Amino acid sequence: MSILRLTMLPANEGDCLLLDYGETEDHLRHVLIDGGRKASWRHLEAALHAVAARGEAIDLMVLSHIDSDHLDGLIAMAEKGSPLAPKAVWYNGFDQLARLTPLDGFAPLGFKGADQYSLLLDALGWPVNADFNRGPVMIEARPEPFTFAGLTLTLISPDRGKLEALRREWEKWREGQDDGGTGLSPSPAEAALAPLGKREMPAVLDVEALSAPGGDDSSEANGSSIAMIAEYAGKRVLLAADAHADLIEAGLAKAAGENARVAIDLFKLSHHGSRGNLTEALLARLDCRRFAISTNGSRFGHPDPECIARLLRFGTPGPKTLYFNYATDRTTPWDDPALKAQWDYTCVFPDTAPGGLVIDV
Repeated sequence: MSILRLTMLPANEGDCLLLDYGETEDHLRHVLIDGGRKASWRHLEAALHAVAARGEAIDLMVLSHIDSDHLDGLIAMAEKGSPLAPKAVWYNGFDQLARLTPLDGFAPLGFKGADQYSLLLDALGWPVNADFNRGPVMIEARPEPFTFAGLTLTLISPDRGKLEALRREWEKWREGQDDGGTGLSPSPAEAALAPLGKREMPAVLDVEALSAPGGDDSSEANGSSIAMIAEYAGKRVLLAADAHADLIEAGLAKAAGENARVAIDLFKLSHHGSRGNLTEALLARLDCRRFAISTNGSRFGHPDPECIARLLRFGTPGPKTLYFNYATDRTTPWDDPALKAQWDYTCVFPDTAPGGLVIDV
């Protein structure tokens, strides 16, 4: 029986994902997506040692975008020595963005962490974006589904416009115009929330009220996310990174063709279940009842209750499953028996250590 499996490794508020697939358990192939925070490295290192012990390889490693909660663990992987070198790397660093179109006087220096990672990749000799002629990973470069390492992949983010927006922010960082030199300017919504800490969970989880529109994500880094549909043996996983809802919706609309909805067996939600990255219009393009959320909610309180409410109200009719890789004050309230009965869903949490959850697709 064919296997397609997603493991959410402990990544604090970020993502560190391992996609395993193959015809049998005896020999699997693997795609690594993001590395979480630096504290995630010990979990990722153990997973990589397990892959190496089986005589297997990482066929592809993707850094979806340059936010620290996706990047830091991969920097640790490069600095501390990985038991496996990936066969291919997809990463839109400054060097790759510089290939979009020339800008006079625009030298490849980049945001601090991402620039550090670019130098590490270069020193290690890992092949970056070889399948994109060393240019950026973007929809325009691969507008149709394509085969890679036994998977059928469909890019749904980023496009040229989102990458150019990030490149402009990168230039501002070089000129000292951003938020004090941290390397990334938070979105307006996050900037407004940061001084206040996490929003409180509502006393009552009123799905109809919470599912109202609002909260668009305007972060250039999130908009640059590499997001894709990965298909194997007739099963599909939507790996949305922190991608913007407009591009996800457009990509799903294209993939649907004559059909109203795209059949997806598991949707790893964008931006850790942020209200700014999931819309009713996006859900209208999906035929999906299983949703994975990677976050411990330690920053900005993800998942947002508005996001979960939209899933329940506007998602495909029928029983749904919500996979949370941490049991927190942002996720356990959704495990309420009355709510689950009313909205026809179940919750799955880790059985053992927080943050690690294996999902057979």
